[in-house]
Amino acid sequence: MTDADLARFLAAETKSASVRIEDTGDRITAHPVGFEMPVGWFWFFVVLVFAGIAGAFVYQLIAGRLGCMDGLIFGLVMCMGPFVVWTTLTIMRAHFDQQTAPGPFFVLYRTARTLTLPRLGRTLAADDVLGFVQFHGWHTTRDNEDINSDWTAELSVLIPDGAGGVERLTVVTAMRTEQVDRLGRLLTAFFDRPRQVNRPGFWGAVRGLFTGSTGGHTAPSA
Repeated sequence: MTDADLARFLAAETKSASVRIEDTGDRITAHPVGFEMPVGWFWFFVVLVFAGIAGAFVYQLIAGRLGCMDGLIFGLVMCMGPFVVWTTLTIMRAHFDQQTAPGPFFVLYRTARTLTLPRLGRTLAADDVLGFVQFHGWHTTRDNEDINSDWTAELSVLIPDGAGGVERLTVVTAMRTEQVDRLGRLLTAFFDRPRQVNRPGFWGAVRGLFTGSTGGHTAPSA
């Protein structure tokens, strides 16, 4: 498998930051998880930092080391600081909300022994599952001004395509690679099918960060 092939393997735009697993007994559902607006300790830390800065400024002001213009600039900075923090968090949350909007990654029904992929509108019976493939690497997106790379893992299921070949369907893609690996082991054990895992070596991962493609080695995994 070439670097270009591996890059296409991780071309999914529906990745999420993390995965939440809901187990209701007969049904296991994998939900995408985006960015949760931090509260409590985070805002306490922000207030603590601003209070420390304000205290240091007041001390310098009382000591006569700062002038009126310094006070004006400091006041503007203190007023804009919380707004900048909130705006940044809001933009991040909107970005992750786009990742979770398509809905659950998959639903596994234990009794019926089926795997439903809601995003693809497909339901697979146990006999349809030939195996699984999993890849860890850099998912790179490009625009006119910027290049963004996220270390991502993708798990796919292999099924017959009806013409004597094999079709690959994405099951889950997330930046929390250990969670994808956990789901890969779960589905492999449930369907009793092989799983091939591709993890790039150190230099392949470094090269992929700068080039947008990742070379690696494949190894079967139970």
